[in-house]
Amino acid sequence: MENMSRQIEVRGKILLITLQGSFGNSAQDFYQEMVAQEAELSETELPKYERIVIDLKKVTAMSSSGGLAILVGLNTIAKKAGHQKPIALIVNENDHIRQALATTKLIQFFELFAILEKDLESN
Repeated sequence: MENMSRQIEVRGKILLITLQGSFGNSAQDFYQEMVAQEAELSETELPKYERIVIDLKKVTAMSSSGGLAILVGLNTIAKKAGHQKPIALIVNENDHIRQALATTKLIQFFELFAILEKDLESN
């Protein structure tokens, strides 16, 4: 059974989305629920943020069919809301996420960081 959770936090002009747990095939439902329930992810709210950051440090597994779909979906709604900068992913030591992004060639759509760096917060 998949154990997925999220936390949405606003840090100045940054929208920080922290994901935790194992994101497998049912992550599509998790994504739909998150977008429907979180006001910050609406098309009217997203333009207020200069940067979208997704913290994946506590993600233990991410399938290409479900888990990566969350990242693609968030990237899509960010672009629709007019965001030009790529979404920043904090992956820390999650080599499996880096590998999944590289294998699927999705890595080109995101910026990867090990920590929420001060320069990321100021950009």
